This record gives sequence, structure tokens and C-alpha cells, in this order.
Amino acid sequence: MSIPLRLKYVLEEKDYLNVKEVKKIEEKELISIKERNYKICSCGTKIYENSFSDEQLLLCSCCGKRIRKENFKEKDFIIEKINYKKIIKLLQNKLEPIGYKFLDDKRLFSYNGEKPIYIIIPEISSYNFILSEYGGQNCLFIMLDEEKTKQTLLQQWQNRQWWVMDFLEKNSTDIEDISKSLQKNIAIKPDVEEKLDLLLKKSPSFFEQNFIPYFLEQLKLKNKDLQSYLLNLKLNSNDLTNSKVIVLGGAGYPDFLILNLYKYLSDGLKPDKYGEVKRYNKTKFTISDYGTALAHSNEGDNLMIVSTDDIQKEVWVKIVESMRINNYFKNVLIDKDLILLLLSLLKIEINGV
Repeated sequence: MSIPLRLKYVLEEKDYLNVKEVKKIEEKELISIKERNYKICSCGTKIYENSFSDEQLLLCSCCGKRIRKENFKEKDFIIEKINYKKIIKLLQNKLEPIGYKFLDDKRLFSYNGEKPIYIIIPEISSYNFILSEYGGQNCLFIMLDEEKTKQTLLQQWQNRQWWVMDFLEKNSTDIEDISKSLQKNIAIKPDVEEKLDLLLKKSPSFFEQNFIPYFLEQLKLKNKDLQSYLLNLKLNSNDLTNSKVIVLGGAGYPDFLILNLYKYLSDGLKPDKYGEVKRYNKTKFTISDYGTALAHSNEGDNLMIVSTDDIQKEVWVKIVESMRINNYFKNVLIDKDLILLLLSLLKIEINGV
């Protein structure tokens, strides 16, 4: 759990680990804390030793009970000051070497690549205009007080938020990878589908025997790009455009299912699953085909790759039911739509297959 870097935030002495952590933060001169001795009135109110003047008695502010100036056995720590300038300076040392600039007027960091990326510190930055202009899609957030921010609209981007102390520990390469992933243009190129359709017309067996081995090999070769895309999906997992919407409808079924593409592809596109690939060049993939694929795997994980988008709705229902039972996508179906998406994003050239 991160410690809220918030003025007047109080930590009890018995919260040993967090007290130890907050003292480390104070050693970096990012905050100032004050140690306070107190005792508890019978009504539950804290009575601090420094509340007394020269007199030996004090009236409890809650119940009016007379309190003696003795036996202050409890202790807590309060954050009295936050050094925002020092926090910004440490972030500049981390971010400027990899191309970020600190904008003094808005008190945030900007990176100019294929599209601008902004790193916002909600407690410091002026960011409403940037969120309204870009919808938050190209923003990262460094939080001083995660606890407080969870109560705001920023919670919708929680996958792109880091507590400031965790962020300062991050490797610069990791930050660069995150920045690059946000700049990816997630869209299917129109000519890719035309090329794939031409391949599918070659012969009934060409998709299974030629295209799929080539496709899987390209996924391995372009693993770095694939991981960057998956990171983009993770950072934007609350965005409906980064989900696969499956229309169901009919008696006993919801109108549609929404698959989280980050979790779905992360679970499915793993090297250990490539050995269990089921390849189907069919105009329709049925629940019977799905059952046959599962039977061949001897209850193992399955990666099924099909050349069609015409999937019997019961197949998707079974895939989601299996995920809920196993807490991961044990069975993953890559349909034509997802093949096209991966071909486009990873720039896999299929002319020479």
C-alpha cells in the first residue's frame, strides 16, 4: 500500500512498516514529519501532550472530562510539509534524459513523439484542458495521494497511475516503453484484409499448413512489438475501443459480451500455447468444432486460429464460462478480425507467404 503524501496525514507508531517508509521519504527531503505523543480519553478522543500549556490539567474537547498531563504512552506521526519543488526536481532527473520536458506554466511533463504524451501529477499539475482535449488517452499519472485520487474521475485511468515513490524507482527503459506504447495507432489497415482474403482463396489447406506456421513465427519474431501493444491495451483497458464486443442475443443470452483484449491476448499468445494450436479454414466455426478442439488437447490450454468471423455464439459463451472458472482464458479463439488486427499492428508482411 502506498503512503498518501498529504498534508496532515497521520500514521500510528504501531503501523511499523509505513512509519519506516515515511521516514525514508523524509530522509530524501520530500516531506517533513512530526512525532507526537498522546493518550486516549475514555470517550475515544486523542489528547496530545503538546496540547497542554503550563497547566497540569486540560478539559477534553469532546466530553469535557478533566485530563492530567501524564502517561502519554501512544505515539503517531503527522506529515507537516511536502517539498513539491524537490519532487519535481527528482522527476526531472528521471524524465528529461529520455526526452520529457517540464512545462512550468502547467506544471506537468510533455513528450513530443508521433503524438504528444503527458505525465500529470494531479496534486501539482494544471491538467483539465489536456484531459478534455485528448480524453486522457495519451496521459500518464504520477500520484502523491492515490487514496484521495480514487474518489475522483481519475480512477478510470488507474492502469496508468503510479505512486510517485514507485515511479522514481522505475527503470528509464520501462518508462520509455510505456510512452511508446501509448503512441501506437491501433487500427486495421484496409489493404491487409484484401491480402489475407487472397491467401485464403489459394487452397483449402493453405491457411492451415502455410499461413498459420508463418503467422506464429512472426509473432515470436515480433515479440517486443507484441508486448508493447499488450502494454498499450493494459494502460487503456477501460476503453471500450480496446475490447472485443461480441453480439449474442436470442433466448437465454445477453445481447453482447465484452472481452478485455489485454487479458484475452495476454493469456492466449504465449509460447507454451503455440504447441496446442488448432487451425480451421472454415466459413463457420461451430460449437461442435470447439468441442473437437478441446478434446484433442487432453484438457490443456488451447489456442484456436480460424479464418472466419462467423463464430457460433455458444463458442464465445463457453470461452467466457471457462475463464470465469479458471480465472484466466484457458481457451482462446483468434478469429479473422483478431488476425487482421495483429497483422496490422505488428506490420507482418504476408505477400511472400
